[in-house]
Amino acid sequence: MFINSPSQEKHNCTPLSKIEDLLAAYPLPSADLRLRQADPAQDIPVLTELVNSAYSVETGTEGERFKSVLRWVDRDPEDHFDKEGATIVLEKEGRIVGMVFLERDGPERCLFGPFAVDPSAQGKGYGQLLLALAEEVARAEPGVKTLGLHVANVRGSLINYYKRRGFEDTGEETDFPEEHKWRTTKPVKFVVLEKKL
Repeated sequence: MFINSPSQEKHNCTPLSKIEDLLAAYPLPSADLRLRQADPAQDIPVLTELVNSAYSVETGTEGERFKSVLRWVDRDPEDHFDKEGATIVLEKEGRIVGMVFLERDGPERCLFGPFAVDPSAQGKGYGQLLLALAEEVARAEPGVKTLGLHVANVRGSLINYYKRRGFEDTGEETDFPEEHKWRTTKPVKFVVLEKKL
């Protein structure tokens, strides 16, 4: 399971609507980029490698470094495909360079995550593109007023990244999986960040 999305938590999912129309109409900065929904039959190995490489080593506040203990294994992406959400991939010249998973979380919120960009393709605006797309998908959902995500509380720089983009700490927390707590040197919880749409 990915670090931004607690594995034990089940969300009140309803199907996302209008995904294909949004992807087809979404403006891309160059002709060699393409957005599409992930295909479980062919994309699981690539998405597993992408998420694990993008989050292979994470740095928390006060120098806390920890291996991404909630690694995606082959079963985890399949679990995402089984949910009533959408796994969207960004391709450059036919190669997947980024991905984001979105799902409904009750009547007024969409959650996103996993959210990853291939390390070799970072710094090119692909993360900003996918984050903006996630906001557009959430806005298109009937009744949705906010977009949220789970972030480990020790990821201070990542929390600040999202705050600079309009996300706020909701005060909600979820537990870090018990089976992985022994791997960390500091108490870790997931905090929920949210942006009003």
